[in-house]
Amino acid sequence: MTKLFVYGVNRETPNDLLEETFNKCGEVTDVFNTGKGFAFVTMSDQAGVDSAIDELHGSEIDGQEIKVEQAKA
Repeated sequence: MTKLFVYGVNRETPNDLLEETFNKCGEVTDVFNTGKGFAFVTMSDQAGVDSAIDELHGSEIDGQEIKVEQAKA
């Protein structure tokens, strides 16, 4: 499993919306919106992570432009 760091997230964006959005890129195993402008999304494999970065970085979720990158260990 690999974790993504997603910033620019609206603090009130529900985890379900993030999961639905990221599931389009691969299997999501966990989502956590911190409510502080960033979230963590865990994908089941590296292919999903790469797809999410390519497809969702710079996109808009819940009225906010997000940035997506692989979380550092």
